[in-house]
Amino acid sequence: MTKLTFKSKYNSETEKFQGTLGIWLEDLKLKLSLTDKTLRNVGSIKEDTEIAVEKPGHFILEHHFHKKHTRFQFHGHTKVADKPVKLTFVHHHGPGVTTLEANAKLGDHSRAIVKHNFAKDGPMVRLEQDYKDTTLKPLYDFGEGKWALGFQIKQKLKKDHLEVSYWHHRERAEVEYHKHIDDDGPFKVTAVFHCKHGGRRPALLLEKEWKFSV
Repeated sequence: MTKLTFKSKYNSETEKFQGTLGIWLEDLKLKLSLTDKTLRNVGSIKEDTEIAVEKPGHFILEHHFHKKHTRFQFHGHTKVADKPVKLTFVHHHGPGVTTLEANAKLGDHSRAIVKHNFAKDGPMVRLEQDYKDTTLKPLYDFGEGKWALGFQIKQKLKKDHLEVSYWHHRERAEVEYHKHIDDDGPFKVTAVFHCKHGGRRPALLLEKEWKFSV
C-alpha cells in the first residue's frame, strides 16, 4: 500500500496558490509542487515547478526548474557535554548560500540555537526558555552586533492549538490556528501582521493537507 499526501497553500497577499503532491516509497518521500500559474498554462510546466526527495529527519533535496535553484539539506545528531545536539546543514546551490545550525537542549525547558551563514561575519545565537505556555526567544546577531527579542505563546484547544508569536526586530506578528482532523490531514490558518506598516492589510495564509492510501 502506497501513502499519498496533497498539501494546498494560499497566500492572500500574493494571491498565489500552490499544490504539493507527496508519494511515500517506504521511508522516502517524493514531492512535486505546482502553482496556479502552472496549472492555468500547461505549456509553462517548468515555470513554478519544484521537485524534491526527502527522508524525514535525514535529508531533503529540492530543485526549482525556473530559478535553476537546488537546495540540499542534511540533518545529523551529536552530543556536546552530554547534551544532545541536532545539526542542520543547508546549501542553496543557485545563490551559493550555505548555513549550519546547531540546536542544543540545555534543560527540560530551555534550548540554545546557533546558526551560522558562511557568507556573513558571525553567527546568530538564540536562547529559548519556556514558561508554561510562553516561550521567550532572545537572539544576538554577532555579524551585525545586534540584540533582538521574540516570544511565542501556545494555547491548546482540545486537539487543536493556537500560537501567537512576535519578533520586534522584524516588526512582525503572527497568529496561527492549527486544526487537527483524525481521519484527514491538518488544517492551518496564519495571519501575518506587518507592524511597521500600520495601514497594510494582514496577509492570510491557508494550508490544508489530505492523506490517502492506494
